[in-house]
Amino acid sequence: MKKKPSRPKHIRPWTPGSVSPIYYRPGPPDEANEIYDRPVTIRELAKIHGVRWYRDACGDDYIPGKYGEIFRYGVGRLGVQIGGPRANNTKTDVPEGSNQRINTVAKRYDWPISQGGDGEIIFIAPEASIQDALKAIKAYRMPKGGIPPDDPEARERGLRAIRKRRDHVGI
Repeated sequence: MKKKPSRPKHIRPWTPGSVSPIYYRPGPPDEANEIYDRPVTIRELAKIHGVRWYRDACGDDYIPGKYGEIFRYGVGRLGVQIGGPRANNTKTDVPEGSNQRINTVAKRYDWPISQGGDGEIIFIAPEASIQDALKAIKAYRMPKGGIPPDDPEARERGLRAIRKRRDHVGI
């Protein structure tokens, strides 16, 4: 007996009454858990400690260093990547396949490991140990007194330098 070819079933479109969506609304601020209401951003941490920071293509902030980078891993936690390429596709000074720096950091600090690979590893560090994380990656310092490039002072200083250069060259 031959079967009839079946037709695909019609998918009914969504109707307003079919699903009751749950809307997200933040609750009132809680003074006891202020860290969850307004966590410190990577940019603010970099400004406080006088180190450089950059933003990748997705808009996430990172603190670069000689051996890796630091990024936000959740509320109150930092991700410390040692080795491998950074988020902006620049190389670190950890040779590929070398675990010497990784083993040194693993012995010195008792941080759990998120993921690891050949010559690359990500540790999860508490935000309170930011100084140890900066030492682990050997973070790049902010040039000339630590004024970040998005400050109005730095912008004005840059414009003055451009004007001075144009006057000197004669453009």
